[in-house]
Amino acid sequence: GKTGLWRSLLIEDLDGDGSPELLAGNWGLNSRLQTESDIPVRVYFADFDQNGSVDPLMTFPIQGKEYPFLSRDELAGQMYRKKALFAKHESFSTASISDILTQEELSNAEIITAEILETQLFSLKNGKFEPMSLPVEVQFAPINSAISVEGKQGQKRLLLLGNLDSPRLKIGRIDANMGLMIELDSKSRSWRSISQSESGIKLNGEVTHAEKLGSEVWVGIRNRGLKSFKSVE
Repeated sequence: GKTGLWRSLLIEDLDGDGSPELLAGNWGLNSRLQTESDIPVRVYFADFDQNGSVDPLMTFPIQGKEYPFLSRDELAGQMYRKKALFAKHESFSTASISDILTQEELSNAEIITAEILETQLFSLKNGKFEPMSLPVEVQFAPINSAISVEGKQGQKRLLLLGNLDSPRLKIGRIDANMGLMIELDSKSRSWRSISQSESGIKLNGEVTHAEKLGSEVWVGIRNRGLKSFKSVE
């Protein structure tokens, strides 16, 4: 149950107990793509129209049913004969995956899934990784890069960076992360978000990668080049 649209991974002892934590950056929960308990995001793919090219068809759940993500026009551009099944856009608007693909096509299709979209943090306890709760802001955008930095008292903080500037039009931009820093509270042992005025991080755009080099954090931003931030007391 851990397949997802994973985008980054940080492995580090964040709480000082000698065992590593895993921060797995995912797609987040701030887009049209959602999952339900028994219906993941799926991509069915095969050469459905036998023309020598693979046809991918992505689906996602709406109120317990599995619907195609692509439009009628996109379907026609990919598998033209399927357009005849839906004379109007209205009929396609209520079509499920089983209305588009025959049982034979469904049985022959290969499938990849994304069961969860949340960015997650796992802590190693007694030889088993257990999930830890994260602030809701972590799920506002895809997390493309995660690095650990030290706070003023030497405690570990996580800088989570991401966004998505140029997805398909039906998804839209996902850019609510302006540089999110979270900190482990030593008393409650839970993670809390740090205000931007305290962290000093404020970014626009899609962060593709970040690295900590000495006292500086270098951030790569799509189509905008590099920015650097230096830790000051």
